[in-house]
Amino acid sequence: MWSQFARAVACTMATLSMVAAQAQTPGVTANTLLLGRILPRTGVLANEAKQYADGMDVLFDRINKTGGINGRKIVVKDYDDAYAADKAAVAAKTALEEDQVLLLLGGLGTANGLTIAAIAEQNKTVGIGTTTGAVAFRDPTRRYIFPVWPGNGDEVNRMVAIGSRIGWETYAAVFQDDAFGKDALIGLQVGAARERASVVITVPVDRVAPDLKTAVAAAVKSKASVAMVFLTPGPAMKFIKALKESGYTGAVATLSINGIPAVIKRIGEKSRGLAIPRVLPRPEDRTNPLAAEFKKVMKEGGKADPQPGHFSAFVIARVAVAALKRAGRNVNRERIVTALESFAEFDLGAFPITYGPNKLRQGASSSRIELQVVGRDGGFVY
Repeated sequence: MWSQFARAVACTMATLSMVAAQAQTPGVTANTLLLGRILPRTGVLANEAKQYADGMDVLFDRINKTGGINGRKIVVKDYDDAYAADKAAVAAKTALEEDQVLLLLGGLGTANGLTIAAIAEQNKTVGIGTTTGAVAFRDPTRRYIFPVWPGNGDEVNRMVAIGSRIGWETYAAVFQDDAFGKDALIGLQVGAARERASVVITVPVDRVAPDLKTAVAAAVKSKASVAMVFLTPGPAMKFIKALKESGYTGAVATLSINGIPAVIKRIGEKSRGLAIPRVLPRPEDRTNPLAAEFKKVMKEGGKADPQPGHFSAFVIARVAVAALKRAGRNVNRERIVTALESFAEFDLGAFPITYGPNKLRQGASSSRIELQVVGRDGGFVY
């Protein structure tokens, strides 16, 4: 009789301990996992933000319909930063310090992403999937930040390798005069040296007061076969349009962050022929397992017209889901770090993601990058 009573007490105490642990674990209840997502749901990038949210939600909905993760359903709470760094700070603090989410998703834009990353680090919470490849997300190393996409320098290095096969021999580099632009410039210089190409001119552009007229004149005068544009979307749109209108006859290439529909639309007809790196496989590639899965899940979710933004967000969601599964039933913020760092080379479907316990934050391999060109209707030609 006493042994039965002791066992009952022990069982009750274990249950109470588990409940207490869950109550002390941010974002975790007996039945749910609360994730925070920060995107510019209003403002100039509202359409892109909606695509990102939809691309994640189709996967999360599918996971929830099949029982969730380790018995818990995913709940996403959205925060609007209106594409402004100060509002991103408010959103991140609200999500982490008031709402106590388990992890953060998103971060559209370099300034917003870095703001969110700093607050995530302060709160020792994982952030997955900022949309830019700025070097500041990797150097210095941030324990809790896990970029998915290659760095800007890696993007450019790969573009030069591809360019060597299509006649790109001389380069004019128009770069933002800060860590963002200089990282891309280094990638160009390293790639050009390897391919025996020449960087004939480098044109620094001030981040606060960009003199785009002078930059256009310098690029035209250089007569380079390619003008490489390492600027953030605002000045990049204006520069590319002005360069094309100037009569410049060489190729024009830029970073993947400038390949979003809002940027292409604002450049207008002058965007035709613009070369942009593509990290993900083509969504229409039925031979690629990741692309095939994406198309299937989107169709099941009622999304008849999948866009590149959907695909990018879907991949970020896949990484998050894999980390949450690997973290186990006793998931918490630190166990998610450990789970992600165990991704020595996690294959999403002929698309590996690499992190590591040595704080390596590579994400997707730059060897997967291909070039795409903007076509007549603003879509991409592969």
